[in-house]
Amino acid sequence: MFGRSTKTLLRTTSSHLLQSKVITDNDRDCVVKRRADEALRFNQHARDLKPLQAGSSVRIQPSGLFSHAWRQGVITKQLTSRTYDIQTDDGTVLTRSRQFIRLTPNHSSNYQSTPSVKHSAHTHKSTTSPVTNQSQNENDFQSTTITGTRSGRVSKPAQTLILLY
Repeated sequence: MFGRSTKTLLRTTSSHLLQSKVITDNDRDCVVKRRADEALRFNQHARDLKPLQAGSSVRIQPSGLFSHAWRQGVITKQLTSRTYDIQTDDGTVLTRSRQFIRLTPNHSSNYQSTPSVKHSAHTHKSTTSPVTNQSQNENDFQSTTITGTRSGRVSKPAQTLILLY
């Protein structure tokens, strides 16, 4: 069953105890060719990641099932071409593959992903009314804070009109 002999108390011949299939050179060639084809298909869209230097500040992708926060650390040494030892802020030394590590800027320990820019909205002045109210000036709208996401999308709150009576 499933290529294995079943346990039995009945007598068996010695031919049943021998390996059923002998691997030939043709079989080995087929395996090597199949692995080469798989590697070719994989490498068509794969890209090499840049190697990291010891002492670089990095972020580590969460590895646990309930862990969602990226951890910050510093690379202590490179073990293989894709594996690094990383010391986290709490002193733990982790071994991670390059695909789970992202380089961060060294100059700031507080990584801010959304830069904020002060922006004041344009106002529309009415030219049909000869009497101008003192509240109708350039500051009728509150200034809003525009934040940009990492993908480049601009997110800003709704504008509110301030009317002084």
